[in-house]
Amino acid sequence: MKVTVIYNPAAGGGREALLYRFVAELERLGATVCQYHTKGPHDATDYLKGLADQGDCVVAVGGDGTTNEVLNGLAAGVALGVFATGTANVLAKELELPKKPEQAAQVVVQGKSVSVTPARLNGRRFLMMCGVGYDAWVVNGVNLGIKERFGKLAYVQSMLGQIGRYGQSHYRVEVDGRP
Repeated sequence: MKVTVIYNPAAGGGREALLYRFVAELERLGATVCQYHTKGPHDATDYLKGLADQGDCVVAVGGDGTTNEVLNGLAAGVALGVFATGTANVLAKELELPKKPEQAAQVVVQGKSVSVTPARLNGRRFLMMCGVGYDAWVVNGVNLGIKERFGKLAYVQSMLGQIGRYGQSHYRVEVDGRP
């Protein structure tokens, strides 16, 4: 099994020791591993789109944002794996994925696959949720430097900053081609 590991060193304040344990376990289980460390926003998507052979599985090692970037660069027929090392890790919690690197590697190599059809919004794929209005403004307004230092408190700071902006907004939503 060929596994491409996309690691976001900024996710969760950086958890490189977990990455090394995860990769070591993948290799112990017989996987051939190719690693890539992202350099900034959208880098994972761009890297994967430029890759001729993504392997059998691409594993996002980072947070929900890293997983979303990997999803948007993933080629058809390639499995998506998640080893959550980010701040919130909402998707991994919903899927009840293991937190320990050795167990996460075992899920990638030996685990059960779940077929999922991503949704699309403005040309981008997503798996779990999307937001408009206040919640989207909060997430978009998070200061990454504060998030790196203080984790989830960065969301509280952004929430307080967005309160004054919140008001009535109108949106046009299309589902399955119908408004």
